[in-house]
Amino acid sequence: QGSRVAAFEEQFAQLHEVKHAIAVTSCTTGLHLALIGMGIGPGDEVIVPAFTWVATANVVIQCGATPVFVDVDRQTYNLDSKLVKERLTEATKAIIPVHLFGLCADMDGIREVVPENIKILEDAACAAGARYGASYAGGLGDAAVFSFHPRKPITTGEGGAITTNSQELYEKIVKDAFKEGVEIIDLCGYGDVFLDRGLMEKLKFTKKIKPNCKTYVSTTGNAMISRYHEDILKYLDILKFSIYGTTPEVYKLAMGGL
Repeated sequence: QGSRVAAFEEQFAQLHEVKHAIAVTSCTTGLHLALIGMGIGPGDEVIVPAFTWVATANVVIQCGATPVFVDVDRQTYNLDSKLVKERLTEATKAIIPVHLFGLCADMDGIREVVPENIKILEDAACAAGARYGASYAGGLGDAAVFSFHPRKPITTGEGGAITTNSQELYEKIVKDAFKEGVEIIDLCGYGDVFLDRGLMEKLKFTKKIKPNCKTYVSTTGNAMISRYHEDILKYLDILKFSIYGTTPEVYKLAMGGL
């Protein structure tokens, strides 16, 4: 990947106060790569919220693991940390809290009930620039993945980015999974249609995709980041997105005002 992609990765990492950012083709691909880097595979279980986009669960299935659904808090629509403990088993290897609509999940509550050996992967698809207390989304777990889909705060038309403070995980993603590409079950809608494991086993046809981000995509991203604080953060401050506990009424205001 070229110098403009590298510049975009550096800017995005600085925005979220993390050590590493890896530009990829989509948030779905990024989640898949991150799970591969974490060693998630057949026989493993990964906790995901019951209310999220299908890609959050699909990437778990693509790794051969099993998504375990946990209900959400009705005030925030994010993963209910109080319900996580009862779904933990010896097979649980990771949890994917989703920062839905840009509101960070209850990361303190999640950390209280999740053992240290379980990886935390933030699905930060909508959470570019979001804060949790004094910290930014992207550095609240072992890794995070953002989306640059057209309806997201920062858009490159399509694309995504993985962030992490772990040098080990960064190297695993970049040196192994990233260069080799990821093998996916080739059904319509890698990130759009929920994957049925029985259907997957019957079809058995796969393809490899390359997650490399293109230069023109990163050029757009650089321009978006340069205007981010001026044009977007003022809305986030007004709407109190940085404060955990934002109510559904604020979501409605945000969706109508952005």
